[in-house]
Amino acid sequence: MKNAKGYGRMPRGLWKGLVSLFVSMALLTPHLAYGGWNTYLHDFERTNHLPEEMEFTPASVWQRSTTTPFYRMRRKSVPSVAPPVIYRGVLYEGSPSGRVLSIELSSRKVLWKFRAPHGIDAPATAVDGMVCVATVGGTLHCLEIDTGRELWRFQATSEILASPVIEGDRVYISSASGVVYALSRYTGEKLWSYTHISAHYVLPRLKTSPAVDTKRVFVLFPDGWLVALHKKTGKEIWKKELFKIDEALGLPHARRTPTVADGILHVLDRKGRLLLLSVEDGKELDRYPAQGVVDFTVTGGRLYLATTDTVIAVNNSTGGQRWSVGLEGRRIYSILSTERYVVVLSNMEKKKFSLTRKERTREVGSLDILDVASGKIIWSSNLPHMVRSHMALDIPYLAVVTTKGRLVVVNQLQRR
Repeated sequence: MKNAKGYGRMPRGLWKGLVSLFVSMALLTPHLAYGGWNTYLHDFERTNHLPEEMEFTPASVWQRSTTTPFYRMRRKSVPSVAPPVIYRGVLYEGSPSGRVLSIELSSRKVLWKFRAPHGIDAPATAVDGMVCVATVGGTLHCLEIDTGRELWRFQATSEILASPVIEGDRVYISSASGVVYALSRYTGEKLWSYTHISAHYVLPRLKTSPAVDTKRVFVLFPDGWLVALHKKTGKEIWKKELFKIDEALGLPHARRTPTVADGILHVLDRKGRLLLLSVEDGKELDRYPAQGVVDFTVTGGRLYLATTDTVIAVNNSTGGQRWSVGLEGRRIYSILSTERYVVVLSNMEKKKFSLTRKERTREVGSLDILDVASGKIIWSSNLPHMVRSHMALDIPYLAVVTTKGRLVVVNQLQRR
């Protein structure tokens, strides 16, 4: 009791100092704790680049199903498959049935499961202490990262089809109807919301995730408007129209999530050309002439573009092409990069065994690892089914989910 009374008499100035210290540590923790492919496209700037120089030599591949028996019995592909994320050697994956799995990759054991009331169509986001998953029911669930216990939940006005961003003490999400929210990371309290005019449309639905820099939140809405919002207030700073809403309905697959790198905003227009915009006012600074870009990854001094069947390495400072590699017979879906490799995920046709003379084929996925210096393919492997999602890389693990909910993990080290 004496100790308790003693603490009660602690000087007011000292209490204020301790509280300020704890708050500062809480705010800094998310920045210091980032590790691995813990969110969609690796970071909250959405660069799709892992700044890792370690060697990655695949040695084994293992698989497991992330869907329920109902989806495994289906002949057709699962309606939607969320890309996996990896944080500190643990993979987090959501399924169309609403189940969230936490899998320790070294032992391949399921650490915990969480059942959401609705299906999951967007990648999770993991930071120190929590993992957040969004559902097609419009609910954002933030779970304790070690146990899967729900910490808090938030209900949006419509389904959430895009990955949340956790940056500092805030969580940013965009609902499919065109509403952007900023929430408290610790309580889920709504701090502000922004409603775009596309909220009045039925189609198309917003599936692009927000990108964040030091002052702004960038969102590309399905009607073609790119909007920059103030992080603290949610007020509109500037907006730029990249394409018309009737053009958006006919656009081929392409990554529509903006990327911030080196103080420049990178985004694709309606023709699949990469535009470089000023983060301050949205003014166009430059563009790359290649059309039909389906994905890209960017880092300081280097840019990698993927068209339907070609990967192009560009010098980001001069705009000159370093190398170009065609992947014959493949239709590229997504790419990612490290300091030493470019990893390409694509689909291809494969001959199917038939007792008759009639030739049959089936479509499967393909993984290719290219050397960043020359573009030479140094490793390739086929996947059991098609792919329609992005990858996650946290050396020594590379993970991807196929259209039938099959989780495929590539290990650098042989596991017994």
